Amino acid sequence: MRVNRSLVKILLAGMPVLGIAVWVRLHHVAVRKPPPPPPEVIAPQILELDAQLSRLQAAVAKSPKDSAARLALADFFQKIGRADKTAEQLEVVARLEPDRQEAQIALGTAHLALMQPKEAEVVFRTVTRRWQRNVQGWQGLATAFYHQKRFLEAVTADRVAVSLDTREPNGRYILATSLLEYALQFPDPMEHMAALKEARDNFRMVLAAWPEQGDIYYRLARTSMEMHDKRMSIKNFRRAMELLPEKPEIPWQLAQAYNMAGDKTAARKVLAEAIVKHPRYAGLHDMLGKLLLASGEPGADQTALEHFRTAVQIAPGVPAFQERYGTSCLRVNQLDEARTAFERAQQLDPNRVYPYQQLSAVYTRLGDQRKASLAARTAVQMTFNDQQLKRFMAESSANPDNVNLHMILAERYQQLKMKGAAKDELLMILQRDPSNKLARRELEQLASVARTEPTAPK
Repeated sequence: MRVNRSLVKILLAGMPVLGIAVWVRLHHVAVRKPPPPPPEVIAPQILELDAQLSRLQAAVAKSPKDSAARLALADFFQKIGRADKTAEQLEVVARLEPDRQEAQIALGTAHLALMQPKEAEVVFRTVTRRWQRNVQGWQGLATAFYHQKRFLEAVTADRVAVSLDTREPNGRYILATSLLEYALQFPDPMEHMAALKEARDNFRMVLAAWPEQGDIYYRLARTSMEMHDKRMSIKNFRRAMELLPEKPEIPWQLAQAYNMAGDKTAARKVLAEAIVKHPRYAGLHDMLGKLLLASGEPGADQTALEHFRTAVQIAPGVPAFQERYGTSCLRVNQLDEARTAFERAQQLDPNRVYPYQQLSAVYTRLGDQRKASLAARTAVQMTFNDQQLKRFMAESSANPDNVNLHMILAERYQQLKMKGAAKDELLMILQRDPSNKLARRELEQLASVARTEPTAPK
């Protein structure tokens, strides 16, 4: 019995991890929906769908071991957007026909659509183990890793897919995105320039196949900005904004790119227009506040303060926004508000130096010498730790085969609660020294902690 290939194709349409539908879901991008059809059109459609569902369910009830009947029902559920029901039917089909690659791939992809990457990983591991040259299986495994923020593993898995089909754009898209996110998880992405360059080159190749996908221009622009290629980051952010006008992250980052290039006038123009369109996007207010604060214009301090206040009201959990709000409060001598903001930033991320430095000054001005002294000592120690971390990162970048440096970085990233970066450092050790027992033990401990941590409800 052949698996319904049309179902597989429909499910795999969103395979680029990262595919547009998944990106929308992850980043809450506003999407214009077509107006609903009038009631006189909806009613017959509902009746027809209801009748079709009844026929398909009756066929499955009559022959529960008939894969074709279950696939037809799964196809129906997929078309009406019920990925959960689709997965239920595909689970049964996979048990009935465990030797059918397409059924397994469709099941794994259904788990991805449901944002169940761990379940998808199990399925795609089976596929890649049994059918080692199945490109979609390796792409699916890479996607499952990506959604668990296991970026180095995603890169490793997808390299197999790309080697099996060098011209297939899905694989190169997954590879490029995984490389970009791999670099971004570290304190200084520039220390992973090789990954950024490879990501950039693959995004460019994907654009040859998909020239009108705004998401690719956006990711290429982010890659260019991390590489300090100001001209290309601006060019690609602008194109991404044309194709994805409802995505507020793009003008926010375009303004940052203009600012990096020294064109503050263009940056402010982009922000002013974007805030009108996206008044509840915190990053736009924060960025405009930064530019106003640096402008020296009459009344800029107070105007900047209002934008920073709006940013922390919209996104109170972002430590950088709290820091800049606190700095702005100091500029207008609002010491209590500044203290609250810096204390909040320190609580959100105890590993950032700036809040301790500023709190030392604030506590001194408020007359609390004990707290001022403690904050100053902490800032000095953290500054030393930051400088040491940067030195180890630079040394590791220059000597990528030195496993001792990778181990030092892994330990430091664990201390900083950067579990993804720590895990990838340990994986790099095992790539170079598969028998390294310490790295393997540390990796197992990280995995054990991850299993015991509570997960968000699905």
